[in-house]
Amino acid sequence: AYLDVRWAVVWLFWVAAATCALVAASRRREAPAVSAAGRLELAVVAAWSIGFAVLSLFLRGPAGDDAYYVHLSTWIGEHGRFPLRDVVHSDEVLPALYYPPINSFEALAGTIAHLSSIPAPDVVYFGVPFVFSGLTVLALWRLLRAWAVPFVGLALSVACAFLLFDAVGSRMFGAFSVGRMWHGKALFVTVLIPVLFALVHRFAAQPDKRAAALLVAGGIAGVGLTTSAMFVVPVVA
Repeated sequence: AYLDVRWAVVWLFWVAAATCALVAASRRREAPAVSAAGRLELAVVAAWSIGFAVLSLFLRGPAGDDAYYVHLSTWIGEHGRFPLRDVVHSDEVLPALYYPPINSFEALAGTIAHLSSIPAPDVVYFGVPFVFSGLTVLALWRLLRAWAVPFVGLALSVACAFLLFDAVGSRMFGAFSVGRMWHGKALFVTVLIPVLFALVHRFAAQPDKRAAALLVAGGIAGVGLTTSAMFVVPVVA
């Protein structure tokens, strides 16, 4: 019952925010010009980006999926090639659990581990979260600037605070956006989705071949991160 009441409050804020957005959009005749970022805004972006990156080195939220995905990256790091058959329950004897092998992010992590001689779990659990937790903030910042949101620094801080305290399931700060950033689906939601929305906004304002190519590349990258992108990307479009 407590959860139902809490979600009712959240829905109330969502509806109120959507209503305000519709009213503001109906009154706006011309898209506001995107002003140059000031020093304070840049400082806020840098603080959140560095903070998320550093925090990712101290948070871990392992999941059952790691038994497949991290294992796959480790296998590729040790063998230097992508397996087309099962390597979880056998050594390429049984058919692959997922075929054709659409998701390629785990292969990228394994390739980096193989080329750098760094153990794949270190690449997955430390390198990937450190880089992409910071990129989460930059992706949100780009989206807010594409939407010409006033007080970008404040809006970004509210969004980052939500991501940081969204810890209902595992009772951990940044449970999804930081603590499990090595998951392709987490990268898809927190990094690629904001970038896709920014690219869609740009294409709607000024359709050209470059913007279209970036949208196509973003859709392909999404499928490489998670198979769920096959259902989410068309909805975004």
